[in-house]
Amino acid sequence: MILTPEEIKVVKDFLAPAVKNGLLDGRRLNELLKLAASGGVSRPEAPEKLYTVKEAAELLGCHPKSIYRYFREGLLHKVLLGKRAVRISQQEIEHFPK
Repeated sequence: MILTPEEIKVVKDFLAPAVKNGLLDGRRLNELLKLAASGGVSRPEAPEKLYTVKEAAELLGCHPKSIYRYFREGLLHKVLLGKRAVRISQQEIEHFPK
């Protein structure tokens, strides 16, 4: 749903006291109003960092062969970029049980 500039002003004026009292973050309100003005189309997020098996092993303090074992055991999930190109997402590394 796309809001007209007049509707955006009404919403902003209506929620101004909530921002003033600290119940609503002003930056978040502006983001939401921009999103409503654009019809729900937002900028894509930056792609997540992907690590090679060797990089992931260094970050986790283990041998690269251990990374492949973690794949088999379901402890880590891989991202396949091709037949042999394997990467591990930053989120997987951050949530790996150490």
